[in-house]
Amino acid sequence: MFRVSLIVIALAPLLGRAADPVEFKEHKDMVYAVAVAPDGKTLASASKDGTFILWDIAGAQRRLAVKQVGAVYDVVFSPDSEQFFTAGEDKIARQWETATGKELRSFVGHGGPVYSVAISKDGKTLATGGGEDYTVRLWDVATGNALAVLKGHTKPVYGVAFSPDGKTLASSAADHIVNLWDIKTSVARTLKGHTDQVFRCVYSPDGKYLATGSQDKTVRVWDVATGKVVRKLTDAKESVYGVAFSPDGRTLLSAGEDRYVRAFVLSDGKSLFAVKAHAKATYGCAWSPDGRTYFSCGADGSVFSRLLEPGP
Repeated sequence: MFRVSLIVIALAPLLGRAADPVEFKEHKDMVYAVAVAPDGKTLASASKDGTFILWDIAGAQRRLAVKQVGAVYDVVFSPDSEQFFTAGEDKIARQWETATGKELRSFVGHGGPVYSVAISKDGKTLATGGGEDYTVRLWDVATGNALAVLKGHTKPVYGVAFSPDGKTLASSAADHIVNLWDIKTSVARTLKGHTDQVFRCVYSPDGKYLATGSQDKTVRVWDVATGKVVRKLTDAKESVYGVAFSPDGRTLLSAGEDRYVRAFVLSDGKSLFAVKAHAKATYGCAWSPDGRTYFSCGADGSVFSRLLEPGP
């Protein structure tokens, strides 16, 4: 049987206060990623134990758990929350029905593990990042057909993210670079600055900025229009595995090997709080749609939910 517990911490963002914690823990191994459905009702977690789990957020209860072959590295919901997509060690990305956990479609073509998935805002295009083949691939969600194979990285692709307008796709990789791909032409503009592997990339809600987390222990915020770094955040003591913008775009979360979740003000880079979130490395972080709660996952096999208190 699975073990279940929940950690919920109330924080005042400017002060970093924390209340008594409660913990969700059901995975049997590292949890690599968490995602929240746009309707705010469901949380998904992806794990090295070969399972993904869907949780009812309101009741803090497990809805279902599905076993795959090999580790599940990433998960993302469709814009309507009715489906979600996973990236797997078995070289396949899959589409699932949120209500039932039924597999709807598989996307096959990568020559190695699929490390990352992203869905366009209109829900029509899926992007995947590959391990051994170093490619980014675009897929038609309705048919499962491949639309494009984007070649430009020289090492595994760990992160992919669509711009809000759907015209550009960002990819981050072990080759230290970030590529911004024009969806129509498949031509990439390269952002250079990180000095080690880049694990995750994410656009701000308005599409003006891209945040990246790296093994070089920094979070960098890029001006998408100019390709310049506007913020270089160096609070992390070890690799930064996860980054996430708040729904209003004002706050940026980071999750790292040093076990902390950190929050920064985008406008000036000011630190809001730093919480030791997990007993081992923290791999991922995500916001609720209302921006009042954030979630994290880690190498200790746990998933945490923390409620932000309104400021004074």
